[in-house]
Amino acid sequence: MRHVFVETNWLHAYAAPAHHKVLDAVTLLERAQRGEFMLHIPNVSFSEARQSIQSKCQPVDGPGIRRYIRWARKNGELDEGQAREAHQLAEKYVQSIDKELSDVPSILNGVAGLPCVKMFAFDDEMLDLANQVALTKAAQKPFDHAILAGVLVSASRLWNQGERGSSFAEKDSDLQPWGQKGGPKDDLRKLYDDAHVWVYGDFTLQFPPRPADFD
Repeated sequence: MRHVFVETNWLHAYAAPAHHKVLDAVTLLERAQRGEFMLHIPNVSFSEARQSIQSKCQPVDGPGIRRYIRWARKNGELDEGQAREAHQLAEKYVQSIDKELSDVPSILNGVAGLPCVKMFAFDDEMLDLANQVALTKAAQKPFDHAILAGVLVSASRLWNQGERGSSFAEKDSDLQPWGQKGGPKDDLRKLYDDAHVWVYGDFTLQFPPRPADFD
């Protein structure tokens, strides 16, 4: 069985309202449901994803759209019928997003309960490693220390149990073992290599390609 680790950015991409949803994130879960691999997700990512979606996906442009419609009607850019239809569309837009945002907790709960998903909590070994990582340049943000430690310890345990083919689908550049110009982040790369984790920079599990001889 292959194992794929994901974190908050995948949950956000999967559970966000339709026009924010990322198709590759949806496809990744569908592949897991077909039995291609097991998805591993830190438990803290669920609460962070919920907060992230609620804060970043609000229909904040709704009032601005309505102001424009009123301005356009007043200045003759829209006739009465067009303005009415535009107001109806704007209201439908706001109501649709509000409804989808209210569904986010149940969507995340549904993901956590799937047989192909393993939600894991941080334990003492992971927290100890997070403390060690905090003293290095491998990851700069406190939350990243925890995510990185959780992935590394979990993947190492899978390796010790005889499991092979672990990878991390990570869109956050801070946790990718390469820089903006593609140069390696040696400290971070060594941590992943020691835990036998290949890091993909997308949710398709294609880029960068995994070498055939990478365990």
